[in-house]
Amino acid sequence: ERLHSVKALDGNKQEEEEAMMQEWFMLVNKKNALIRRQNQLSLLEKEHDLERRFELLNRELRAMLAIEGTIHTHTHTHSGLEVSGRRESSRYPRLKECSLVSLQTGRRRRLRREREQLLDELVILVNKRDALVRDLDAQEKQAEEEDEHLERTLEQNKGKMAKKEEKCVLQ
Repeated sequence: ERLHSVKALDGNKQEEEEAMMQEWFMLVNKKNALIRRQNQLSLLEKEHDLERRFELLNRELRAMLAIEGTIHTHTHTHSGLEVSGRRESSRYPRLKECSLVSLQTGRRRRLRREREQLLDELVILVNKRDALVRDLDAQEKQAEEEDEHLERTLEQNKGKMAKKEEKCVLQ
C-alpha cells in the first residue's frame, strides 16, 4: 500500500520508492527461502520414511532367508526319516517322507514368492529415494540460481541509486 501511495505522488519520492522496492525484493526473497526450506524439509522427511521402510524390509528379508535356510537344512537332514540313528520302522515310511518333503517344498515356494515381493519393494524404495535426492538437488540448484539473480538485481538497483545520489549535490 505504501508503495502505491508513493507512486501516486510526484517524482519527488522516487528515492523512497526505490528503497521500498529493494525492501520488497528482500521480503520476497526471504519468503521464497522459507518456502524452499519447507519443501526441503518435506523431502528430507520423505527420504527418512523411505530409509526406515527400507530397513524394515531388509530385516524382514534377512529373517525370511534365515527361515529358508532352516527349512532347507531341515529337509535335507530329515529326508531319510532317520530317528535316533535308525530308519523309521513305520508301515508307510515313504508316505511320511513324501508328505514332509511336499510340505517343505510348499513352504519354500511361498517363501520364495514373498522374498521376491520384498526384493521388488526394496527396488521400488531405492528408486523413490533416488528420485527424492534428485528433486532435492534440483531444488537446491534452483535456489542458488534465484539467490544469484536476486543479488544481481539488488546490486543493479543499488548502482542506479548511487548514480542518482551523485547527481544530487547540495549547494
